[in-house]
Amino acid sequence: MADPPAGTSATLGSGTVRDGGETAGAGAARPDGEGGVGEDRLYDAVGGAAALDVAVTILYDRVVADPAVAPWFDGIDLPSLRQHQRDFLTVVLGGPDALGTAARYRGRELARAHAGLAIDDAAFDRLRDHLLATLEQLGTSPAALAGVGDRIDALRGEVVSA
Repeated sequence: MADPPAGTSATLGSGTVRDGGETAGAGAARPDGEGGVGEDRLYDAVGGAAALDVAVTILYDRVVADPAVAPWFDGIDLPSLRQHQRDFLTVVLGGPDALGTAARYRGRELARAHAGLAIDDAAFDRLRDHLLATLEQLGTSPAALAGVGDRIDALRGEVVSA
């Protein structure tokens, strides 16, 4: 695994994707009673905005270096994609917008954004695994990793088309 970029540090916390690509997250934090991560604590459990910033940078460094998934990113504007991914993960994990309310994703619908890319289950799993490994590297707890994995897996049907 790669180390976080020099000069950065993070410790690595809930939203629902709605039809039409809009998403919203829950606002209040609550424990789940088992010492794990409650449904509306994922954004905080991964470390919030600072951690997601670092995580997305590491994630795409890993992805473009992985021959199994790198071809899907050839010719892509990575800085723009990184920003979209930060915004998207903020919403999916229940983070706030700039005003402190539940964030809403304003990008294209997932199915439309991934249409025609022939993404298969193996590629989806590989990218998800890179995300989870990155968050683990940055200190996300096993309970939070399981929650993030569940959130990402719930989106499979909108991304996989092959």
